Amino acid sequence: MKLLNKKVLVMVLCLLLIIGTGVMVGGPFLSINSVSAGSVSIGYGSSGTTVQFWEKDNGGYAVWQAVSYANASGNDYIIDLVRIRNGAEGNVTARLYSAPDNGGVPDWDNKVDQGTAYAVVNGQFEWSGLSVALNDGSTTWFIVGVVSTNFPLLDGNCRLPSNYSGSPVLASGITTTSYYSKSVASPGASWTTNSFTNQAWELVSGELANTAPTVSIDSVEAMASSSSVGMDLIFDDADDDDTVQGKIEYKLGTDCSSGTSDPTMDETDGSTTATYGDPSMENDNEYQIGAAAAYITTSSGANTVSTDWLGGTDSLSPNVQYCIKVTPYDGTIAGTAVTDDFYSSANAPGTPTTSSMTTVGGDVTIAENSNPSSTEYLINLDGTALYVQANGIPGGSEVWQTNATWGAVTVTGASANTQYIFNVKARNAEDVTTAYTPSAAVYTL
Repeated sequence: MKLLNKKVLVMVLCLLLIIGTGVMVGGPFLSINSVSAGSVSIGYGSSGTTVQFWEKDNGGYAVWQAVSYANASGNDYIIDLVRIRNGAEGNVTARLYSAPDNGGVPDWDNKVDQGTAYAVVNGQFEWSGLSVALNDGSTTWFIVGVVSTNFPLLDGNCRLPSNYSGSPVLASGITTTSYYSKSVASPGASWTTNSFTNQAWELVSGELANTAPTVSIDSVEAMASSSSVGMDLIFDDADDDDTVQGKIEYKLGTDCSSGTSDPTMDETDGSTTATYGDPSMENDNEYQIGAAAAYITTSSGANTVSTDWLGGTDSLSPNVQYCIKVTPYDGTIAGTAVTDDFYSSANAPGTPTTSSMTTVGGDVTIAENSNPSSTEYLINLDGTALYVQANGIPGGSEVWQTNATWGAVTVTGASANTQYIFNVKARNAEDVTTAYTPSAAVYTL
């Protein structure tokens, strides 16, 4: 008799709570208010009390409630906040889990603990700062269960129905399902459909998931007859952002993981071109490529940006290996940096010298002009398609050799009392050539 009176008293208290609050409970709702970047409301309901308890009862059981959001909206979201109304008659500490889908029910074995929240009677549990993916084509579950309460109730002795009579209104492409279970040990083995039409879920919010932009280095190479370095960079963004920027760094050697410097890029209008649009170049910016009104666009697809680095301004050493690092940025998040290496241009040789002239030729000596010993050189007879061969006799084939191999090459086969003009040019380890040197004119005897 005493137990019956207690149950009746609890039911009366529940009814008084309903009358006293005078609010409508809805959910689990999902409403996408915006498809632009930034905060969006993914799920919401009217303020009010719950329709299902999660309290641990006297028999050692707990009621776990799970709600799914299945996304076929065409957008990816990151859920960052969950808010639930505590309609229990006691203050409650609840725990939140997120879980993937497992055949239409929560995958309990692979749940992720999102922490606990405390709420007084008719207050709100709130979990903020979350980072739970709700990807297009996937289903994400939220599971809530009681950790402790100051007013443990007998199982099922109080249900607070709502006077809300509408149906959940979901955004296009979003569906939801609710389940509950009473097994403390393994609710995943006993999920059953929740028969209540109204839930305690008040807000599930987040933002459009932002996919980091990407970049690849199609080519980077010293420019012929120049101290500049040309590069082709391919930028893309799965979100089709038109606000992409690029940062370029460099370092001597092949390791750009640290200690890099900013290159002096050519800011001349027209020196930076793209498949789509006309991105700007500004050395004062952290991300030199792309700025307001002149970003790298990706809405039309992968965009190849071609640009020049004024290597001579940065006093690059001749014919040695450098690395570059390129990082993409979409205004929100930086993508993964990529690296590549190249050889700088060789210095154009100095004017060659001639000596020991005879009636049939003489010696020609190359001026290296601070190039490393690995640099190769070509000796041309100016105004002709003839090149000094390894044996010193002019011929029609280009012969490239290091200065040490050439030495003071003795050119033969010339005519007596005739002027000959020799030009020399160099090439780096990637066969990029310099301009010819100032010529050396000499007469045979």
